Amino acid sequence: MDIKEYKDDVLSVIRGLKIDLSHEDLPNFSMFYRILKNHPTIAVLNTRVENGQVMLYNLSSAIEHITGYTPSELHGQPLSMIMPGEPDENSVAKLKAEIDRYKASDKYNIIKHKEGHLVKTIGIIFEEGKNQYFEMVHIDRS
Repeated sequence: MDIKEYKDDVLSVIRGLKIDLSHEDLPNFSMFYRILKNHPTIAVLNTRVENGQVMLYNLSSAIEHITGYTPSELHGQPLSMIMPGEPDENSVAKLKAEIDRYKASDKYNIIKHKEGHLVKTIGIIFEEGKNQYFEMVHIDRS
């Protein structure tokens, strides 16, 4: 699944719920969490940078489908718990630049599943405040 298909999938879920999203409104975590919190495969979560680490908060139930961990197991944990290695500096700089410019960025990752295997993911990350983000994540089936 490429990013366009992913975005189309997310938008089809939102449209199916018949919720009007005007193009002038910036998306926010509360809106997407409400809409997608029970979606079986699209996870919604908050991330915050705290003391140089990315921490996970408010994860929807689909995170278990992706990572094998329940939302409560990951809540308050560092992102490194499910990442197999440190992101390279160029990727982080590019992500930050896109977020600074567009307030959002496409994101591809490899997640470390609780059972030990690796899972390719695709997602969108939005800036919600200083060092605060919300993300929508889906398994990349491409």
